[in-house]
Amino acid sequence: MPEKTLQRFILHYVIKLLILALSLGLTHRLIYEYVITDIILFIPIWKIYGILVLLSLATYAMVVFVYNIIKEYAGFAFIASIVLKMFVSLWFLLPLIESEFPNKIPDVINFFLPFFIFLGMEVWFSIRLLQSQEPI
Repeated sequence: MPEKTLQRFILHYVIKLLILALSLGLTHRLIYEYVITDIILFIPIWKIYGILVLLSLATYAMVVFVYNIIKEYAGFAFIASIVLKMFVSLWFLLPLIESEFPNKIPDVINFFLPFFIFLGMEVWFSIRLLQSQEPI
């Protein structure tokens, strides 16, 4: 078994994140294109997945950075990055919130459903990083 290194953790995370984003995004897009054709969205699906991928990468990068410097505080870094991620999400949704768009519920669901899926992946990979016993 190859040695667990920081690069290995990061590479696994990035690959799985991109696979998840592409498969979820494509499925999401196809559902709205062929199944739910009568709902008009304010925020395009590609923008949602773009911002979620960037936020997920930033969250994991923050955890890895703190893990490298002070291993004991990596969990706190994860919590702080999730709080920051929530504020950025609200900032991203602010144009929708302030708009006169008639039906905002599908856009909010379209954002927060993948948000929590990506969050679950971040939690999984952060826990795996924090539980690693070998020095990185």
